[in-house]
This record gives sequence, structure tokens and C-alpha cells, in this order.
Amino acid sequence: MPKVIPKEVRAHARDLFLEGKSGREISERISKAYDMKVAQPTIYEWAKRFKWKEIVVEAETKAKENIVESEAQKLQRLSIEHLDTYQALRKKASNELQDLEFIRAGEAAKALETGIEGERRVIQGMINLAFVQEVLNILVEEIPDQETINKVALRLQTLVSDSSSNDK
Repeated sequence: MPKVIPKEVRAHARDLFLEGKSGREISERISKAYDMKVAQPTIYEWAKRFKWKEIVVEAETKAKENIVESEAQKLQRLSIEHLDTYQALRKKASNELQDLEFIRAGEAAKALETGIEGERRVIQGMINLAFVQEVLNILVEEIPDQETINKVALRLQTLVSDSSSNDK
């Protein structure tokens, strides 16, 4: 009759597996921690039966999605801040042009043009960011290889960072 191993022992083994420990390491640690012998094949059987590898893949995918999402949120927040600044500049220039508070009308017109052009660039950047976000979502859903997803995400993140640096 097989021995009954407490759930807490199996949960500890799962946690070690999720940390990336090998079957041998897990077996040794569990055996020491609980003063019982848990063989390496038992660890691998648990991993297979309870689908621990799927948990690892799911956790990695979730972490990557969170990174992509946080980068997108950061870029969106910056874009909104830039848009607000350009809109304020455009409004001020427009008001001052009407009231002729600029020393020269040309200065007001130039400030107005700068505000309008800035708004256009920011809005275009937001459209581009939304497109990149959709592309990332498609790639994460369609590419089964986690390493490839990591490489693509890193390259796209670099591309977006370089693009936003060039826009300044």
C-alpha cells in the first residue's frame, strides 16, 4: 500500500518546482524539511499529474502580459500628459491671439501651430501605441514558445522606447 503524503508536503514541493528547482533538489529539501523520504520520480509524477509545468507557463505568460501592460500604461500616461500640455499651449496661444497679448501676431500664430502640431503627434503616437498593443496581444496568444515570446516582447519594448525617444 502506498504511503500517504500530507498535502502540505506536496504543496511545498510544488512551490519549489515553480521556483525552478530540479527534481533532485526538491527531493532533498522535502526529505530534510519533513523528515521523510520523497523520491525524485515521485516529484516528477506529481508535476505531471498536477500539471505544474502548465502553472509555470501560465505564470510566465501572466508576468509578461503584466510587463507589456505596465509599459503600455506608462506610455499612455505620458502621452496624455503631453497631449494636455500641447492643448494648454494651443488654447493659450489661441486666446492671446484673439486678445493680441503677444507682442507680434506671428508669435501667437507660431505658438498656436506648435500646440496643434504637438497634439497631432501625440494623438498619432497614441494610435501607434494601441496598434503595437494589439500586435503584442496577438503574438502572446499565437506563439506557443515562451522563449520566442520573450525575445519578441523585448525587441518590441526596445522599439517602442527608441521610437518615443526619437519623438522628443
